[in-house]
Amino acid sequence: MAGTNDFFFHNQGPHGGNATQAVARMTKLLDICFAALPKVTVLLSAVTRINVTLCNNYSSAPWHPPNCPKDMPLNIKTYNEQMVSVVASQHAAGRRIFYHDVNCNRTVRKRVVLRHLYIKMIVLPRQARDKHRENSKKDAFRQDGQACTDSDPSTWADGDYFTWGIHFSFSGYAKMAAHWMQALLPHLPPFPPPGADAAAAAERAQANNDAAASSFYGMV
Repeated sequence: MAGTNDFFFHNQGPHGGNATQAVARMTKLLDICFAALPKVTVLLSAVTRINVTLCNNYSSAPWHPPNCPKDMPLNIKTYNEQMVSVVASQHAAGRRIFYHDVNCNRTVRKRVVLRHLYIKMIVLPRQARDKHRENSKKDAFRQDGQACTDSDPSTWADGDYFTWGIHFSFSGYAKMAAHWMQALLPHLPPFPPPGADAAAAAERAQANNDAAASSFYGMV
């Protein structure tokens, strides 16, 4: 999830950039990542939208920053749309990369399902995640899909933003976490069978004890 500062500092120095520049930077970063770790899995996020009304008052903050640039929403929208093609190209090159746009709710099944999943993960974490992995193969949730459009129901309400409309409030970050929970779970390795964790821990403890004993007798 990178690019917000590029668009905020557009036309304010070398660190800023428009959508085209940000896409080029992200593509280069992905190339570096996959060159170093060819088998890594990357889940790439869209840039979160800003609240334009709040961001137009950003200059009222105590540190007196400029207001958000007028073209910032368009740069975010353009970047998010173009990154779909970038991810498709990377995928075609054999790289494990998936795209997820947190800005709309069309890909989230139902909030009641998420609430139910939270409860289950507290009580039965292993079963909850395994069940989610099964469901994620069947439902409409796709983290490697298209960018959100203007017609898609927005994830964000006014109360999800912090005072000046760029960063998020607790409720906004909670929604972001819910989106990413669904995106991440299908890519995590399955839990080991019940008791395997304890057995592995006991095995490691025994190995550590053996190593410590060997070191002790070696010193004696």
